[in-house]
Amino acid sequence: ALQRTLRHIADPACAPLGWFDWDCGRSFEVPCDHVPLADLHDFLRGRSKRFLEELETARAAESTCDLAQQGLVLNNLILLEEFYEKGPLRNRLIKENEELVTPEELVGWLAVKSA
Repeated sequence: ALQRTLRHIADPACAPLGWFDWDCGRSFEVPCDHVPLADLHDFLRGRSKRFLEELETARAAESTCDLAQQGLVLNNLILLEEFYEKGPLRNRLIKENEELVTPEELVGWLAVKSA
């Protein structure tokens, strides 16, 4: 989802639908002229969702994409939101608390896993 989103940021008007395929190739080159790198770093470190918020604002104002592409971009943003909550944010909070998993979280995880 991040790769597809970065490709869309690089050139939203010309992004072919193929860029939104699950496997859009092995090469990953995106011009970073339009990518807010500081916000992206904060996002990947679990410090801020500003990167996603800026993308959502840009998506809402965008009129160059057809409806299908807008739906695919929105889907990527939803996936990135879930990723942020379960990955970078959680990892940062674990590091800050210096506690890997609380007993309650472990019991909850085991209950879900066994269900």
